[in-house]
Amino acid sequence: MYRFIMVEDEEEHAKHLMDFCERLRDEKGVELSLEWEKNPVNFIEKYRGNADLIFLDIAMPMMNGMDASRCLRDLDPN
Repeated sequence: MYRFIMVEDEEEHAKHLMDFCERLRDEKGVELSLEWEKNPVNFIEKYRGNADLIFLDIAMPMMNGMDASRCLRDLDPN
């Protein structure tokens, strides 16, 4: 099973991405879990290096997606 996490502050965009991932699961038979986090700072604090794929919004309050990705590399170089 794949673990996907999306970090997206706008609900409409998060729903669109969730729909896409659910379609992938249903049409291709890919087993996956999908988690949604609105706040990039909370996500970084909770992350334990256990995701297969992370979707990061670029423009978010508090921390943008590029800065969040740099923090992720420090936490999990893989």
